[in-house]
Amino acid sequence: MFKCLREELKQMVAQKQGGAIVNVGSVAGLRGFSGTPSYVASKHAVNGLTKNAAIDYAEFGIRVNSVNMANTSTSMVERAYQLMMAKSKANKDNPGSGISAIKTQSLLQFTDSGHRDSTPEEQVAIMLFLLSPEASYITGANWATDVRFTAF
Repeated sequence: MFKCLREELKQMVAQKQGGAIVNVGSVAGLRGFSGTPSYVASKHAVNGLTKNAAIDYAEFGIRVNSVNMANTSTSMVERAYQLMMAKSKANKDNPGSGISAIKTQSLLQFTDSGHRDSTPEEQVAIMLFLLSPEASYITGANWATDVRFTAF
């Protein structure tokens, strides 16, 4: 992400036309999660770089924001759910191995409590808005696109 942002900014400065960038993060960039320190740190870095780039490149007319998604309904996420459930079942039979049933349940609690995953189209709509002229006053913002996940 850092290298992509660096190259995007170089190109946009050279073109002298301003513009907008949307970095893609995760709700893990807005809160902590047990057992995933590297992932959480990397997602917090996305948000920090977003804010810093927004400040440093405002003079060039470049806006930089991020979206921090909870789960989006894709085949990859579905496979991850299935893997977590399988590990949870295996751990009930063999306590002390892999992901604990409690951690798995906390990761899946929003699905079970009426939460639904977003669709790719819903996430893209937010990104397109942030890239549009209608969002010309928005920069340095880390948007939570998470169906109340970070509200807890």
